[in-house]
Amino acid sequence: MNYLLLLFFCGGALLWRGKPLSKHWRIYPLLAVADVEANFLIVYAYQFTSITSVTLLDCATIPFVMALSTRFLGVRHTR
Repeated sequence: MNYLLLLFFCGGALLWRGKPLSKHWRIYPLLAVADVEANFLIVYAYQFTSITSVTLLDCATIPFVMALSTRFLGVRHTR
């Protein structure tokens, strides 16, 4: 439901402004399904671990995303 609302409001705003949608719009539903499945599996995995492990994994997300975005997207991070 969340992704349908995003499509409705954000896609509608883009069309209202006269901006075209991406050429590769067909990949967005696949990414939405992958995101929903990943969130489901993460929440499901929480029942098999302790709160300490969950906290450490959640805190490690930010440095990993920064490192991956630097490596694959060429982003330069500053303070």
